[in-house]
Amino acid sequence: MTAYVQHELESITAELDVEFDDARRSRLYAAQQALAWALNPSAFLSPLELLASEKHGASAGAPSTSVQRPVLP
Repeated sequence: MTAYVQHELESITAELDVEFDDARRSRLYAAQQALAWALNPSAFLSPLELLASEKHGASAGAPSTSVQRPVLP
């Protein structure tokens, strides 16, 4: 199963390199972040933590102020 998740992460990363539509980039980024968290929850913000950090004004690429774990660039 990990190989499938890793493959999907790679596909999303490649798509983010060429996608210019802001709404689609945002959705791709959220999917990328969730998959990265599923593979390594101690290193990445959970999907809910990411949404909470955005709700409180943090940018999508910035770590949460309450949880000092990186998000994918």
